Amino acid sequence: MLLGGGRARVFLLSPFDPLVIDRRRTKRLFGVEFQIECYLPAHRRSFGYFALPLLFRDSGGAATFAGRLDAKADRGRETLILRRLSVSGIPPRRRVSFAAALAAELRRYAAFNGCERIEPGLLEADEAALEAAIGKRLGAAGETESR
Repeated sequence: MLLGGGRARVFLLSPFDPLVIDRRRTKRLFGVEFQIECYLPAHRRSFGYFALPLLFRDSGGAATFAGRLDAKADRGRETLILRRLSVSGIPPRRRVSFAAALAAELRRYAAFNGCERIEPGLLEADEAALEAAIGKRLGAAGETESR
């Protein structure tokens, strides 16, 4: 369940998810432009080939478009490579819960892809404190929970 109270949670969505596929609705609901770039020539992409939208639901149930992730599963090395992670719009009082929820979701996503490890790559955040909180949690998430 996306909305509703409870624990803070980050959701990694497919770029084809009905919540974000309609660009006008995504703009109206979340105030952001999101475009599927896999159909664009490389020189016209602004983020990456197959960016996964990030949604953050805080403990009060409010949902925010929190960013994008371009990831690659290197199954030979059992490693989820976070090529580029871009986050923004997280209020200062939610940084810690967002970083923890993001790390938990990335562990789940890594396990789903048969990966034991997470290798952080380019991390972009709109505030240095948010970037530090995420970096700290991603360091701790480097090894996924055992399956």
